[in-house]
Amino acid sequence: MNNQEIMSFLQRHWITACLISAVVALLKINNQIIDTILLISALELMAIVFSSFASFAFTKMKFTEESPIVLGFIFLGVHLLVGLACLGVYIAQFTN
Repeated sequence: MNNQEIMSFLQRHWITACLISAVVALLKINNQIIDTILLISALELMAIVFSSFASFAFTKMKFTEESPIVLGFIFLGVHLLVGLACLGVYIAQFTN
């Protein structure tokens, strides 16, 4: 990777890195509702990172030029599954 590719990667993913650090910093607060919100946020960030990595690693397609709907379906599917997992975690935490 050359410097231009590294700078392009950093420009695209700086907000994700900032949100991950905010979630890690807020994990020190000991409140059940805040912990649940942070868990959901952490899982959502993980889904975004994994979707981005999968799109980058497994395809050479330029989504904005050839087929932008495919990228939307990848993100939609990942986020629906993460949302269902978060709902299950939320229900499991508060039914005790």
